[in-house]
Amino acid sequence: MLHVRNLTVRFGPVAAVDAVTLDVADGSVLALLGPSGCGKSTLLRAVAGIEPPVGGSVLWDDVDLARIPLHRRRFGLMFQDGVLFPHRTVAGNVGYGLRGRPDAPDRVAELLAMVGLAGYQDRRVVTLSGGEAQRVALARALAPRPLLLLLDEPLAALDRALRDQLLVDLKTVLAATGTTAIFVTHDQGEAFAVADRIALMRSGRIVQTGAPQQVWQAPRDAEAARFLGCGAVIPGWPEDVGGRCVTRTAVGAVPGRAEQVGLRPATLVVDPAGTIAATVLSAVPGPERQVLTVRIDARVAGGETAAHDAVLAETAFPAVAAAGSDLEVGQDIRLRFDPSQTARVGLPAARHASAERAAEPGAGSTPNPDPEPAADVVVAGAVTAGGRLLVARRTSPPDLAGKWELPGGKVDPGESETSALARELAEELGIVAEVGVRVGPAITLGTTPAGRPLELHAYRAEVRSGTASYSVHDSLRWVGPDDLGALDWVPADRQLVPELRRLLADIGASGGVGDVDALRDGEGRLGGAVTES
Repeated sequence: MLHVRNLTVRFGPVAAVDAVTLDVADGSVLALLGPSGCGKSTLLRAVAGIEPPVGGSVLWDDVDLARIPLHRRRFGLMFQDGVLFPHRTVAGNVGYGLRGRPDAPDRVAELLAMVGLAGYQDRRVVTLSGGEAQRVALARALAPRPLLLLLDEPLAALDRALRDQLLVDLKTVLAATGTTAIFVTHDQGEAFAVADRIALMRSGRIVQTGAPQQVWQAPRDAEAARFLGCGAVIPGWPEDVGGRCVTRTAVGAVPGRAEQVGLRPATLVVDPAGTIAATVLSAVPGPERQVLTVRIDARVAGGETAAHDAVLAETAFPAVAAAGSDLEVGQDIRLRFDPSQTARVGLPAARHASAERAAEPGAGSTPNPDPEPAADVVVAGAVTAGGRLLVARRTSPPDLAGKWELPGGKVDPGESETSALARELAEELGIVAEVGVRVGPAITLGTTPAGRPLELHAYRAEVRSGTASYSVHDSLRWVGPDDLGALDWVPADRQLVPELRRLLADIGASGGVGDVDALRDGEGRLGGAVTES
């Protein structure tokens, strides 16, 4: 397993990589995603041992690699241009790292078949197409069975159709070989197609990590949302409606809690029956759809407020129309709102995690940043699906091992509690959940090493998708209200049992303890029908 701790790389006064910390589990693929110049390739080169850091550490299975040179780290490298040896055959390139090994011919043949180039051993590399050359480069990088494969924009020079095919092949090969990998890209589609986890990078820092779907649905801040394709980010006003949290915006409501809502191009769709009146500001035709920028004039339906009116007056909204619509600038149109094409943005833009410090007065869209909270907070999720509650059994520390708790984790500096819980559930359990209202009072846990109070805050969270993993806990169980009292809870969570029992009673839960698999569908996703165990 790879551990990067507070890694810093400087070029003169510029911190190209600024105190980065991340982990890559064995057999997983992490995508470093970010715009050009954000430091992702420099971070990759520092992990490889090519770029010397000025601070921090790179560890493999807890062994510090600071004094281990590149050629002894057993890390494979694959770059954008492949860097093949032109004077060698395909077999000579793939087998370069296997020289002197008796199994080299068999290993070369195995890998060429795996990347779709069976029988290419004697081909000269100068006769290969761009896609074939990158397949050879991938086979060469995998030949010595590296502990970690580092891929730096390996598909950037290829055309779209070939890139899409190689993405599928790359994902298949990495899964088949069980290779641990870091994949650097500026392309969202590549990252989401290949990776198990995304680390979003900006200005030398990791600003968000999580499962691809969680990052896509809940960007950390407005800048991240815009990078992930949201053409507009507008304020949201969370409300509790019938025990469920919804966030209202100037153009429609979305499920769940968000401080801001990101609108992707397909959030607003031209529809003669739509309830939103708008005027076209710009129109770009395309083979599949016409991409628009619009000014929204008024809502025909919905409760308009002065705050909504201000958003409508200040924002140019993205929208789409069917291909061949031939809409023109100045044309009046009707739009419908599709909440499934929105992103719930957790933090105001002026408090993004790339800095993790309060905005200076007048330096952003938040002139009066929130004061420092009175206590550090651990968030816990009252996660429900099918009318039952998800509980997890701890493995450490020794005094808590074997006891049950609600899943969750620590709130990072500058992070909202609901965003922190959504992130923790995605990272810890691999599930996407809709985080709603608070459950029960704050529970005092003690004090931090810095002497600050530490509290536990629980929130209702309803499973939407995902598969559960057991990386932190040794068991996950779904329980009904009658089972809560029988569990051996950690002391803090036991205080929430009365509130949890009322919560399950309110949503019509049934009794009986069941394994987490009872709430998976045929493809392993959570949220299916309940079965008794």
